[in-house]
Amino acid sequence: LTVKQEQHNTQRAQEVSRLFGCPRYQEHYGEILIHDAITFPVTGIVFVTGTSGSGKTSLLNTVFKTIPNTQMLEEFSNIEVSLVDAFCDEFKWSVAQCLRWLGCFGLAEARVYLTSFRYLSEGQKYRARLARLLAKNPSCVVIDEFLSVLDRQTARVVAFQFQKLCRMHGIAAIIASSHNDLIEPLGVDSLVLIHLNRKIDIKHFKDKKLSPCLSELNSLTVQEGTWDDYNALAPFHYMDNGSTKEFTSVVDQIRVIRLQEQPIAVLLSGRPFPNILEKIPLFERINKSIIVRYRTIVHPSFRGIGLTKLLEPKLTSFTRVILAFSAMGKHFPFHLASGYKKIVHSRVRRLPEHDQLEKLLLSISCGNSPELHQSVFADRFIKNLNQQQLQQLDPVIRSILVQENLDYLLFLAKLIGKDIDSKTSLKYKRFFLSLLDPNKAPLQGCHLSEALHFPMEAFVKIVQGTYALAISPSM
Repeated sequence: LTVKQEQHNTQRAQEVSRLFGCPRYQEHYGEILIHDAITFPVTGIVFVTGTSGSGKTSLLNTVFKTIPNTQMLEEFSNIEVSLVDAFCDEFKWSVAQCLRWLGCFGLAEARVYLTSFRYLSEGQKYRARLARLLAKNPSCVVIDEFLSVLDRQTARVVAFQFQKLCRMHGIAAIIASSHNDLIEPLGVDSLVLIHLNRKIDIKHFKDKKLSPCLSELNSLTVQEGTWDDYNALAPFHYMDNGSTKEFTSVVDQIRVIRLQEQPIAVLLSGRPFPNILEKIPLFERINKSIIVRYRTIVHPSFRGIGLTKLLEPKLTSFTRVILAFSAMGKHFPFHLASGYKKIVHSRVRRLPEHDQLEKLLLSISCGNSPELHQSVFADRFIKNLNQQQLQQLDPVIRSILVQENLDYLLFLAKLIGKDIDSKTSLKYKRFFLSLLDPNKAPLQGCHLSEALHFPMEAFVKIVQGTYALAISPSM
């Protein structure tokens, strides 16, 4: 392999040249690889490894020039638009397709989707480039310094996801790295080892295939967690507002997955209603029969490898149904893999008052701002309103909350096989009206954030009985 180098005529270059007695211009850099001829594999996952400077890059460049229809990592052309816009525009994808694809590369975060390539971290930029490369569906990819910019744990998880996509789409991958810890999660088909003397050995695992795996998953522990565990992972949730106040009256279980003592996934679950309402028989029965999964968070470095299957709430002898709501569930229905079923639920219904509320917010130059779905921002908004604006918003918000709470109660009652007649329904409506009496409960940010229309997907797992399945599945 002959490499012509640029001639340097600076004073410093001349000094170095005289010091070592070497010419400033080398027409022949030398034999990079000592090999007359090699049969290089171009199917499956080919992993080229060796120490830095051993010739991995030179070998990959030769392979790239030799094998037709081969592609390498490229920079983004439009670095100013959001990541979701960049992918949807280039590949003519729907938002759903884009979110699912980026999620395969550890980029399944709402904030990352909305960030332009320019402002991503170096690790995120690399993963975005990798996602873009495979999205082109090439026949073969050649990648040097594979995942070298990522921490080793994230690199292993991304490598595991990478090989799944390559094999699923029939993409051959020839990749080079000095990090041999990637061989296991890649489950390589061929290993190209460049020795210190630059000789090449090639091992094929066609008959004795290496199964891709993440051995660290064998050392995971699932146990009772704490609020500290939740707070450590809360920033990775799209609805995090830095507060646990909204959960304290209903959450009674925290489950955590640890890797080497560090929390990497957490589940908050508990009763549907605060236990103070259990003085009323229907609320008591619902709280005993149903467990609600309030929040599931997996660290971005470990998403897509099935950790949510390990996070299940502890059941009691009374538990009939486990219920989960998820905005991400529309595009990432991970609950289905754990035996849940998607169902129609009360919170998808849009009330006329929702339109009225949005018009009022628009008149205050706010509109249905996404920030208002978080109580911290909604609190600030409410505090900055004048008296007239409060008087306009207050009755509309309370009307929505009364109807939504009633719908939710009827939905939960039906889940446990109890139908509520219209007369009894009216009684519960009056009960919610009394709870939301302006004289008892002044308008707060949490009221506004809950009143805004925010449809989520619902999933149920039937623990005992089959009656809940009568609710129409939303497929």
